[in-house]
Amino acid sequence: MTRYILRRIILLVPTLFGVTLLVFFMIRLAPGTILDQCSAAVRAEFGAASLILAKGQANYETLSDCDRDVFFLLQVKCPVIAQHVGVPIGSMVIVIK
Repeated sequence: MTRYILRRIILLVPTLFGVTLLVFFMIRLAPGTILDQCSAAVRAEFGAASLILAKGQANYETLSDCDRDVFFLLQVKCPVIAQHVGVPIGSMVIVIK
């Protein structure tokens, strides 16, 4: 029994390390355009654009709070976005924010 517990404790370290790496990369590789993480040139182009079209739910999630009018084309895939937009899941919508 002691051997089993010791083996489980030893395996805990690489498991926690692996989970930490997985979560880190999932956050860093998040879909959508996160303006705070874009280069200054991209942010300048975004600010200077007269019309912004964004496709996909990920861009809606990351750009819907920006201070610009953005036209989003997306298919609603989760209940939170469906409630926020006011349509059923699976709907194809154009949202202007």
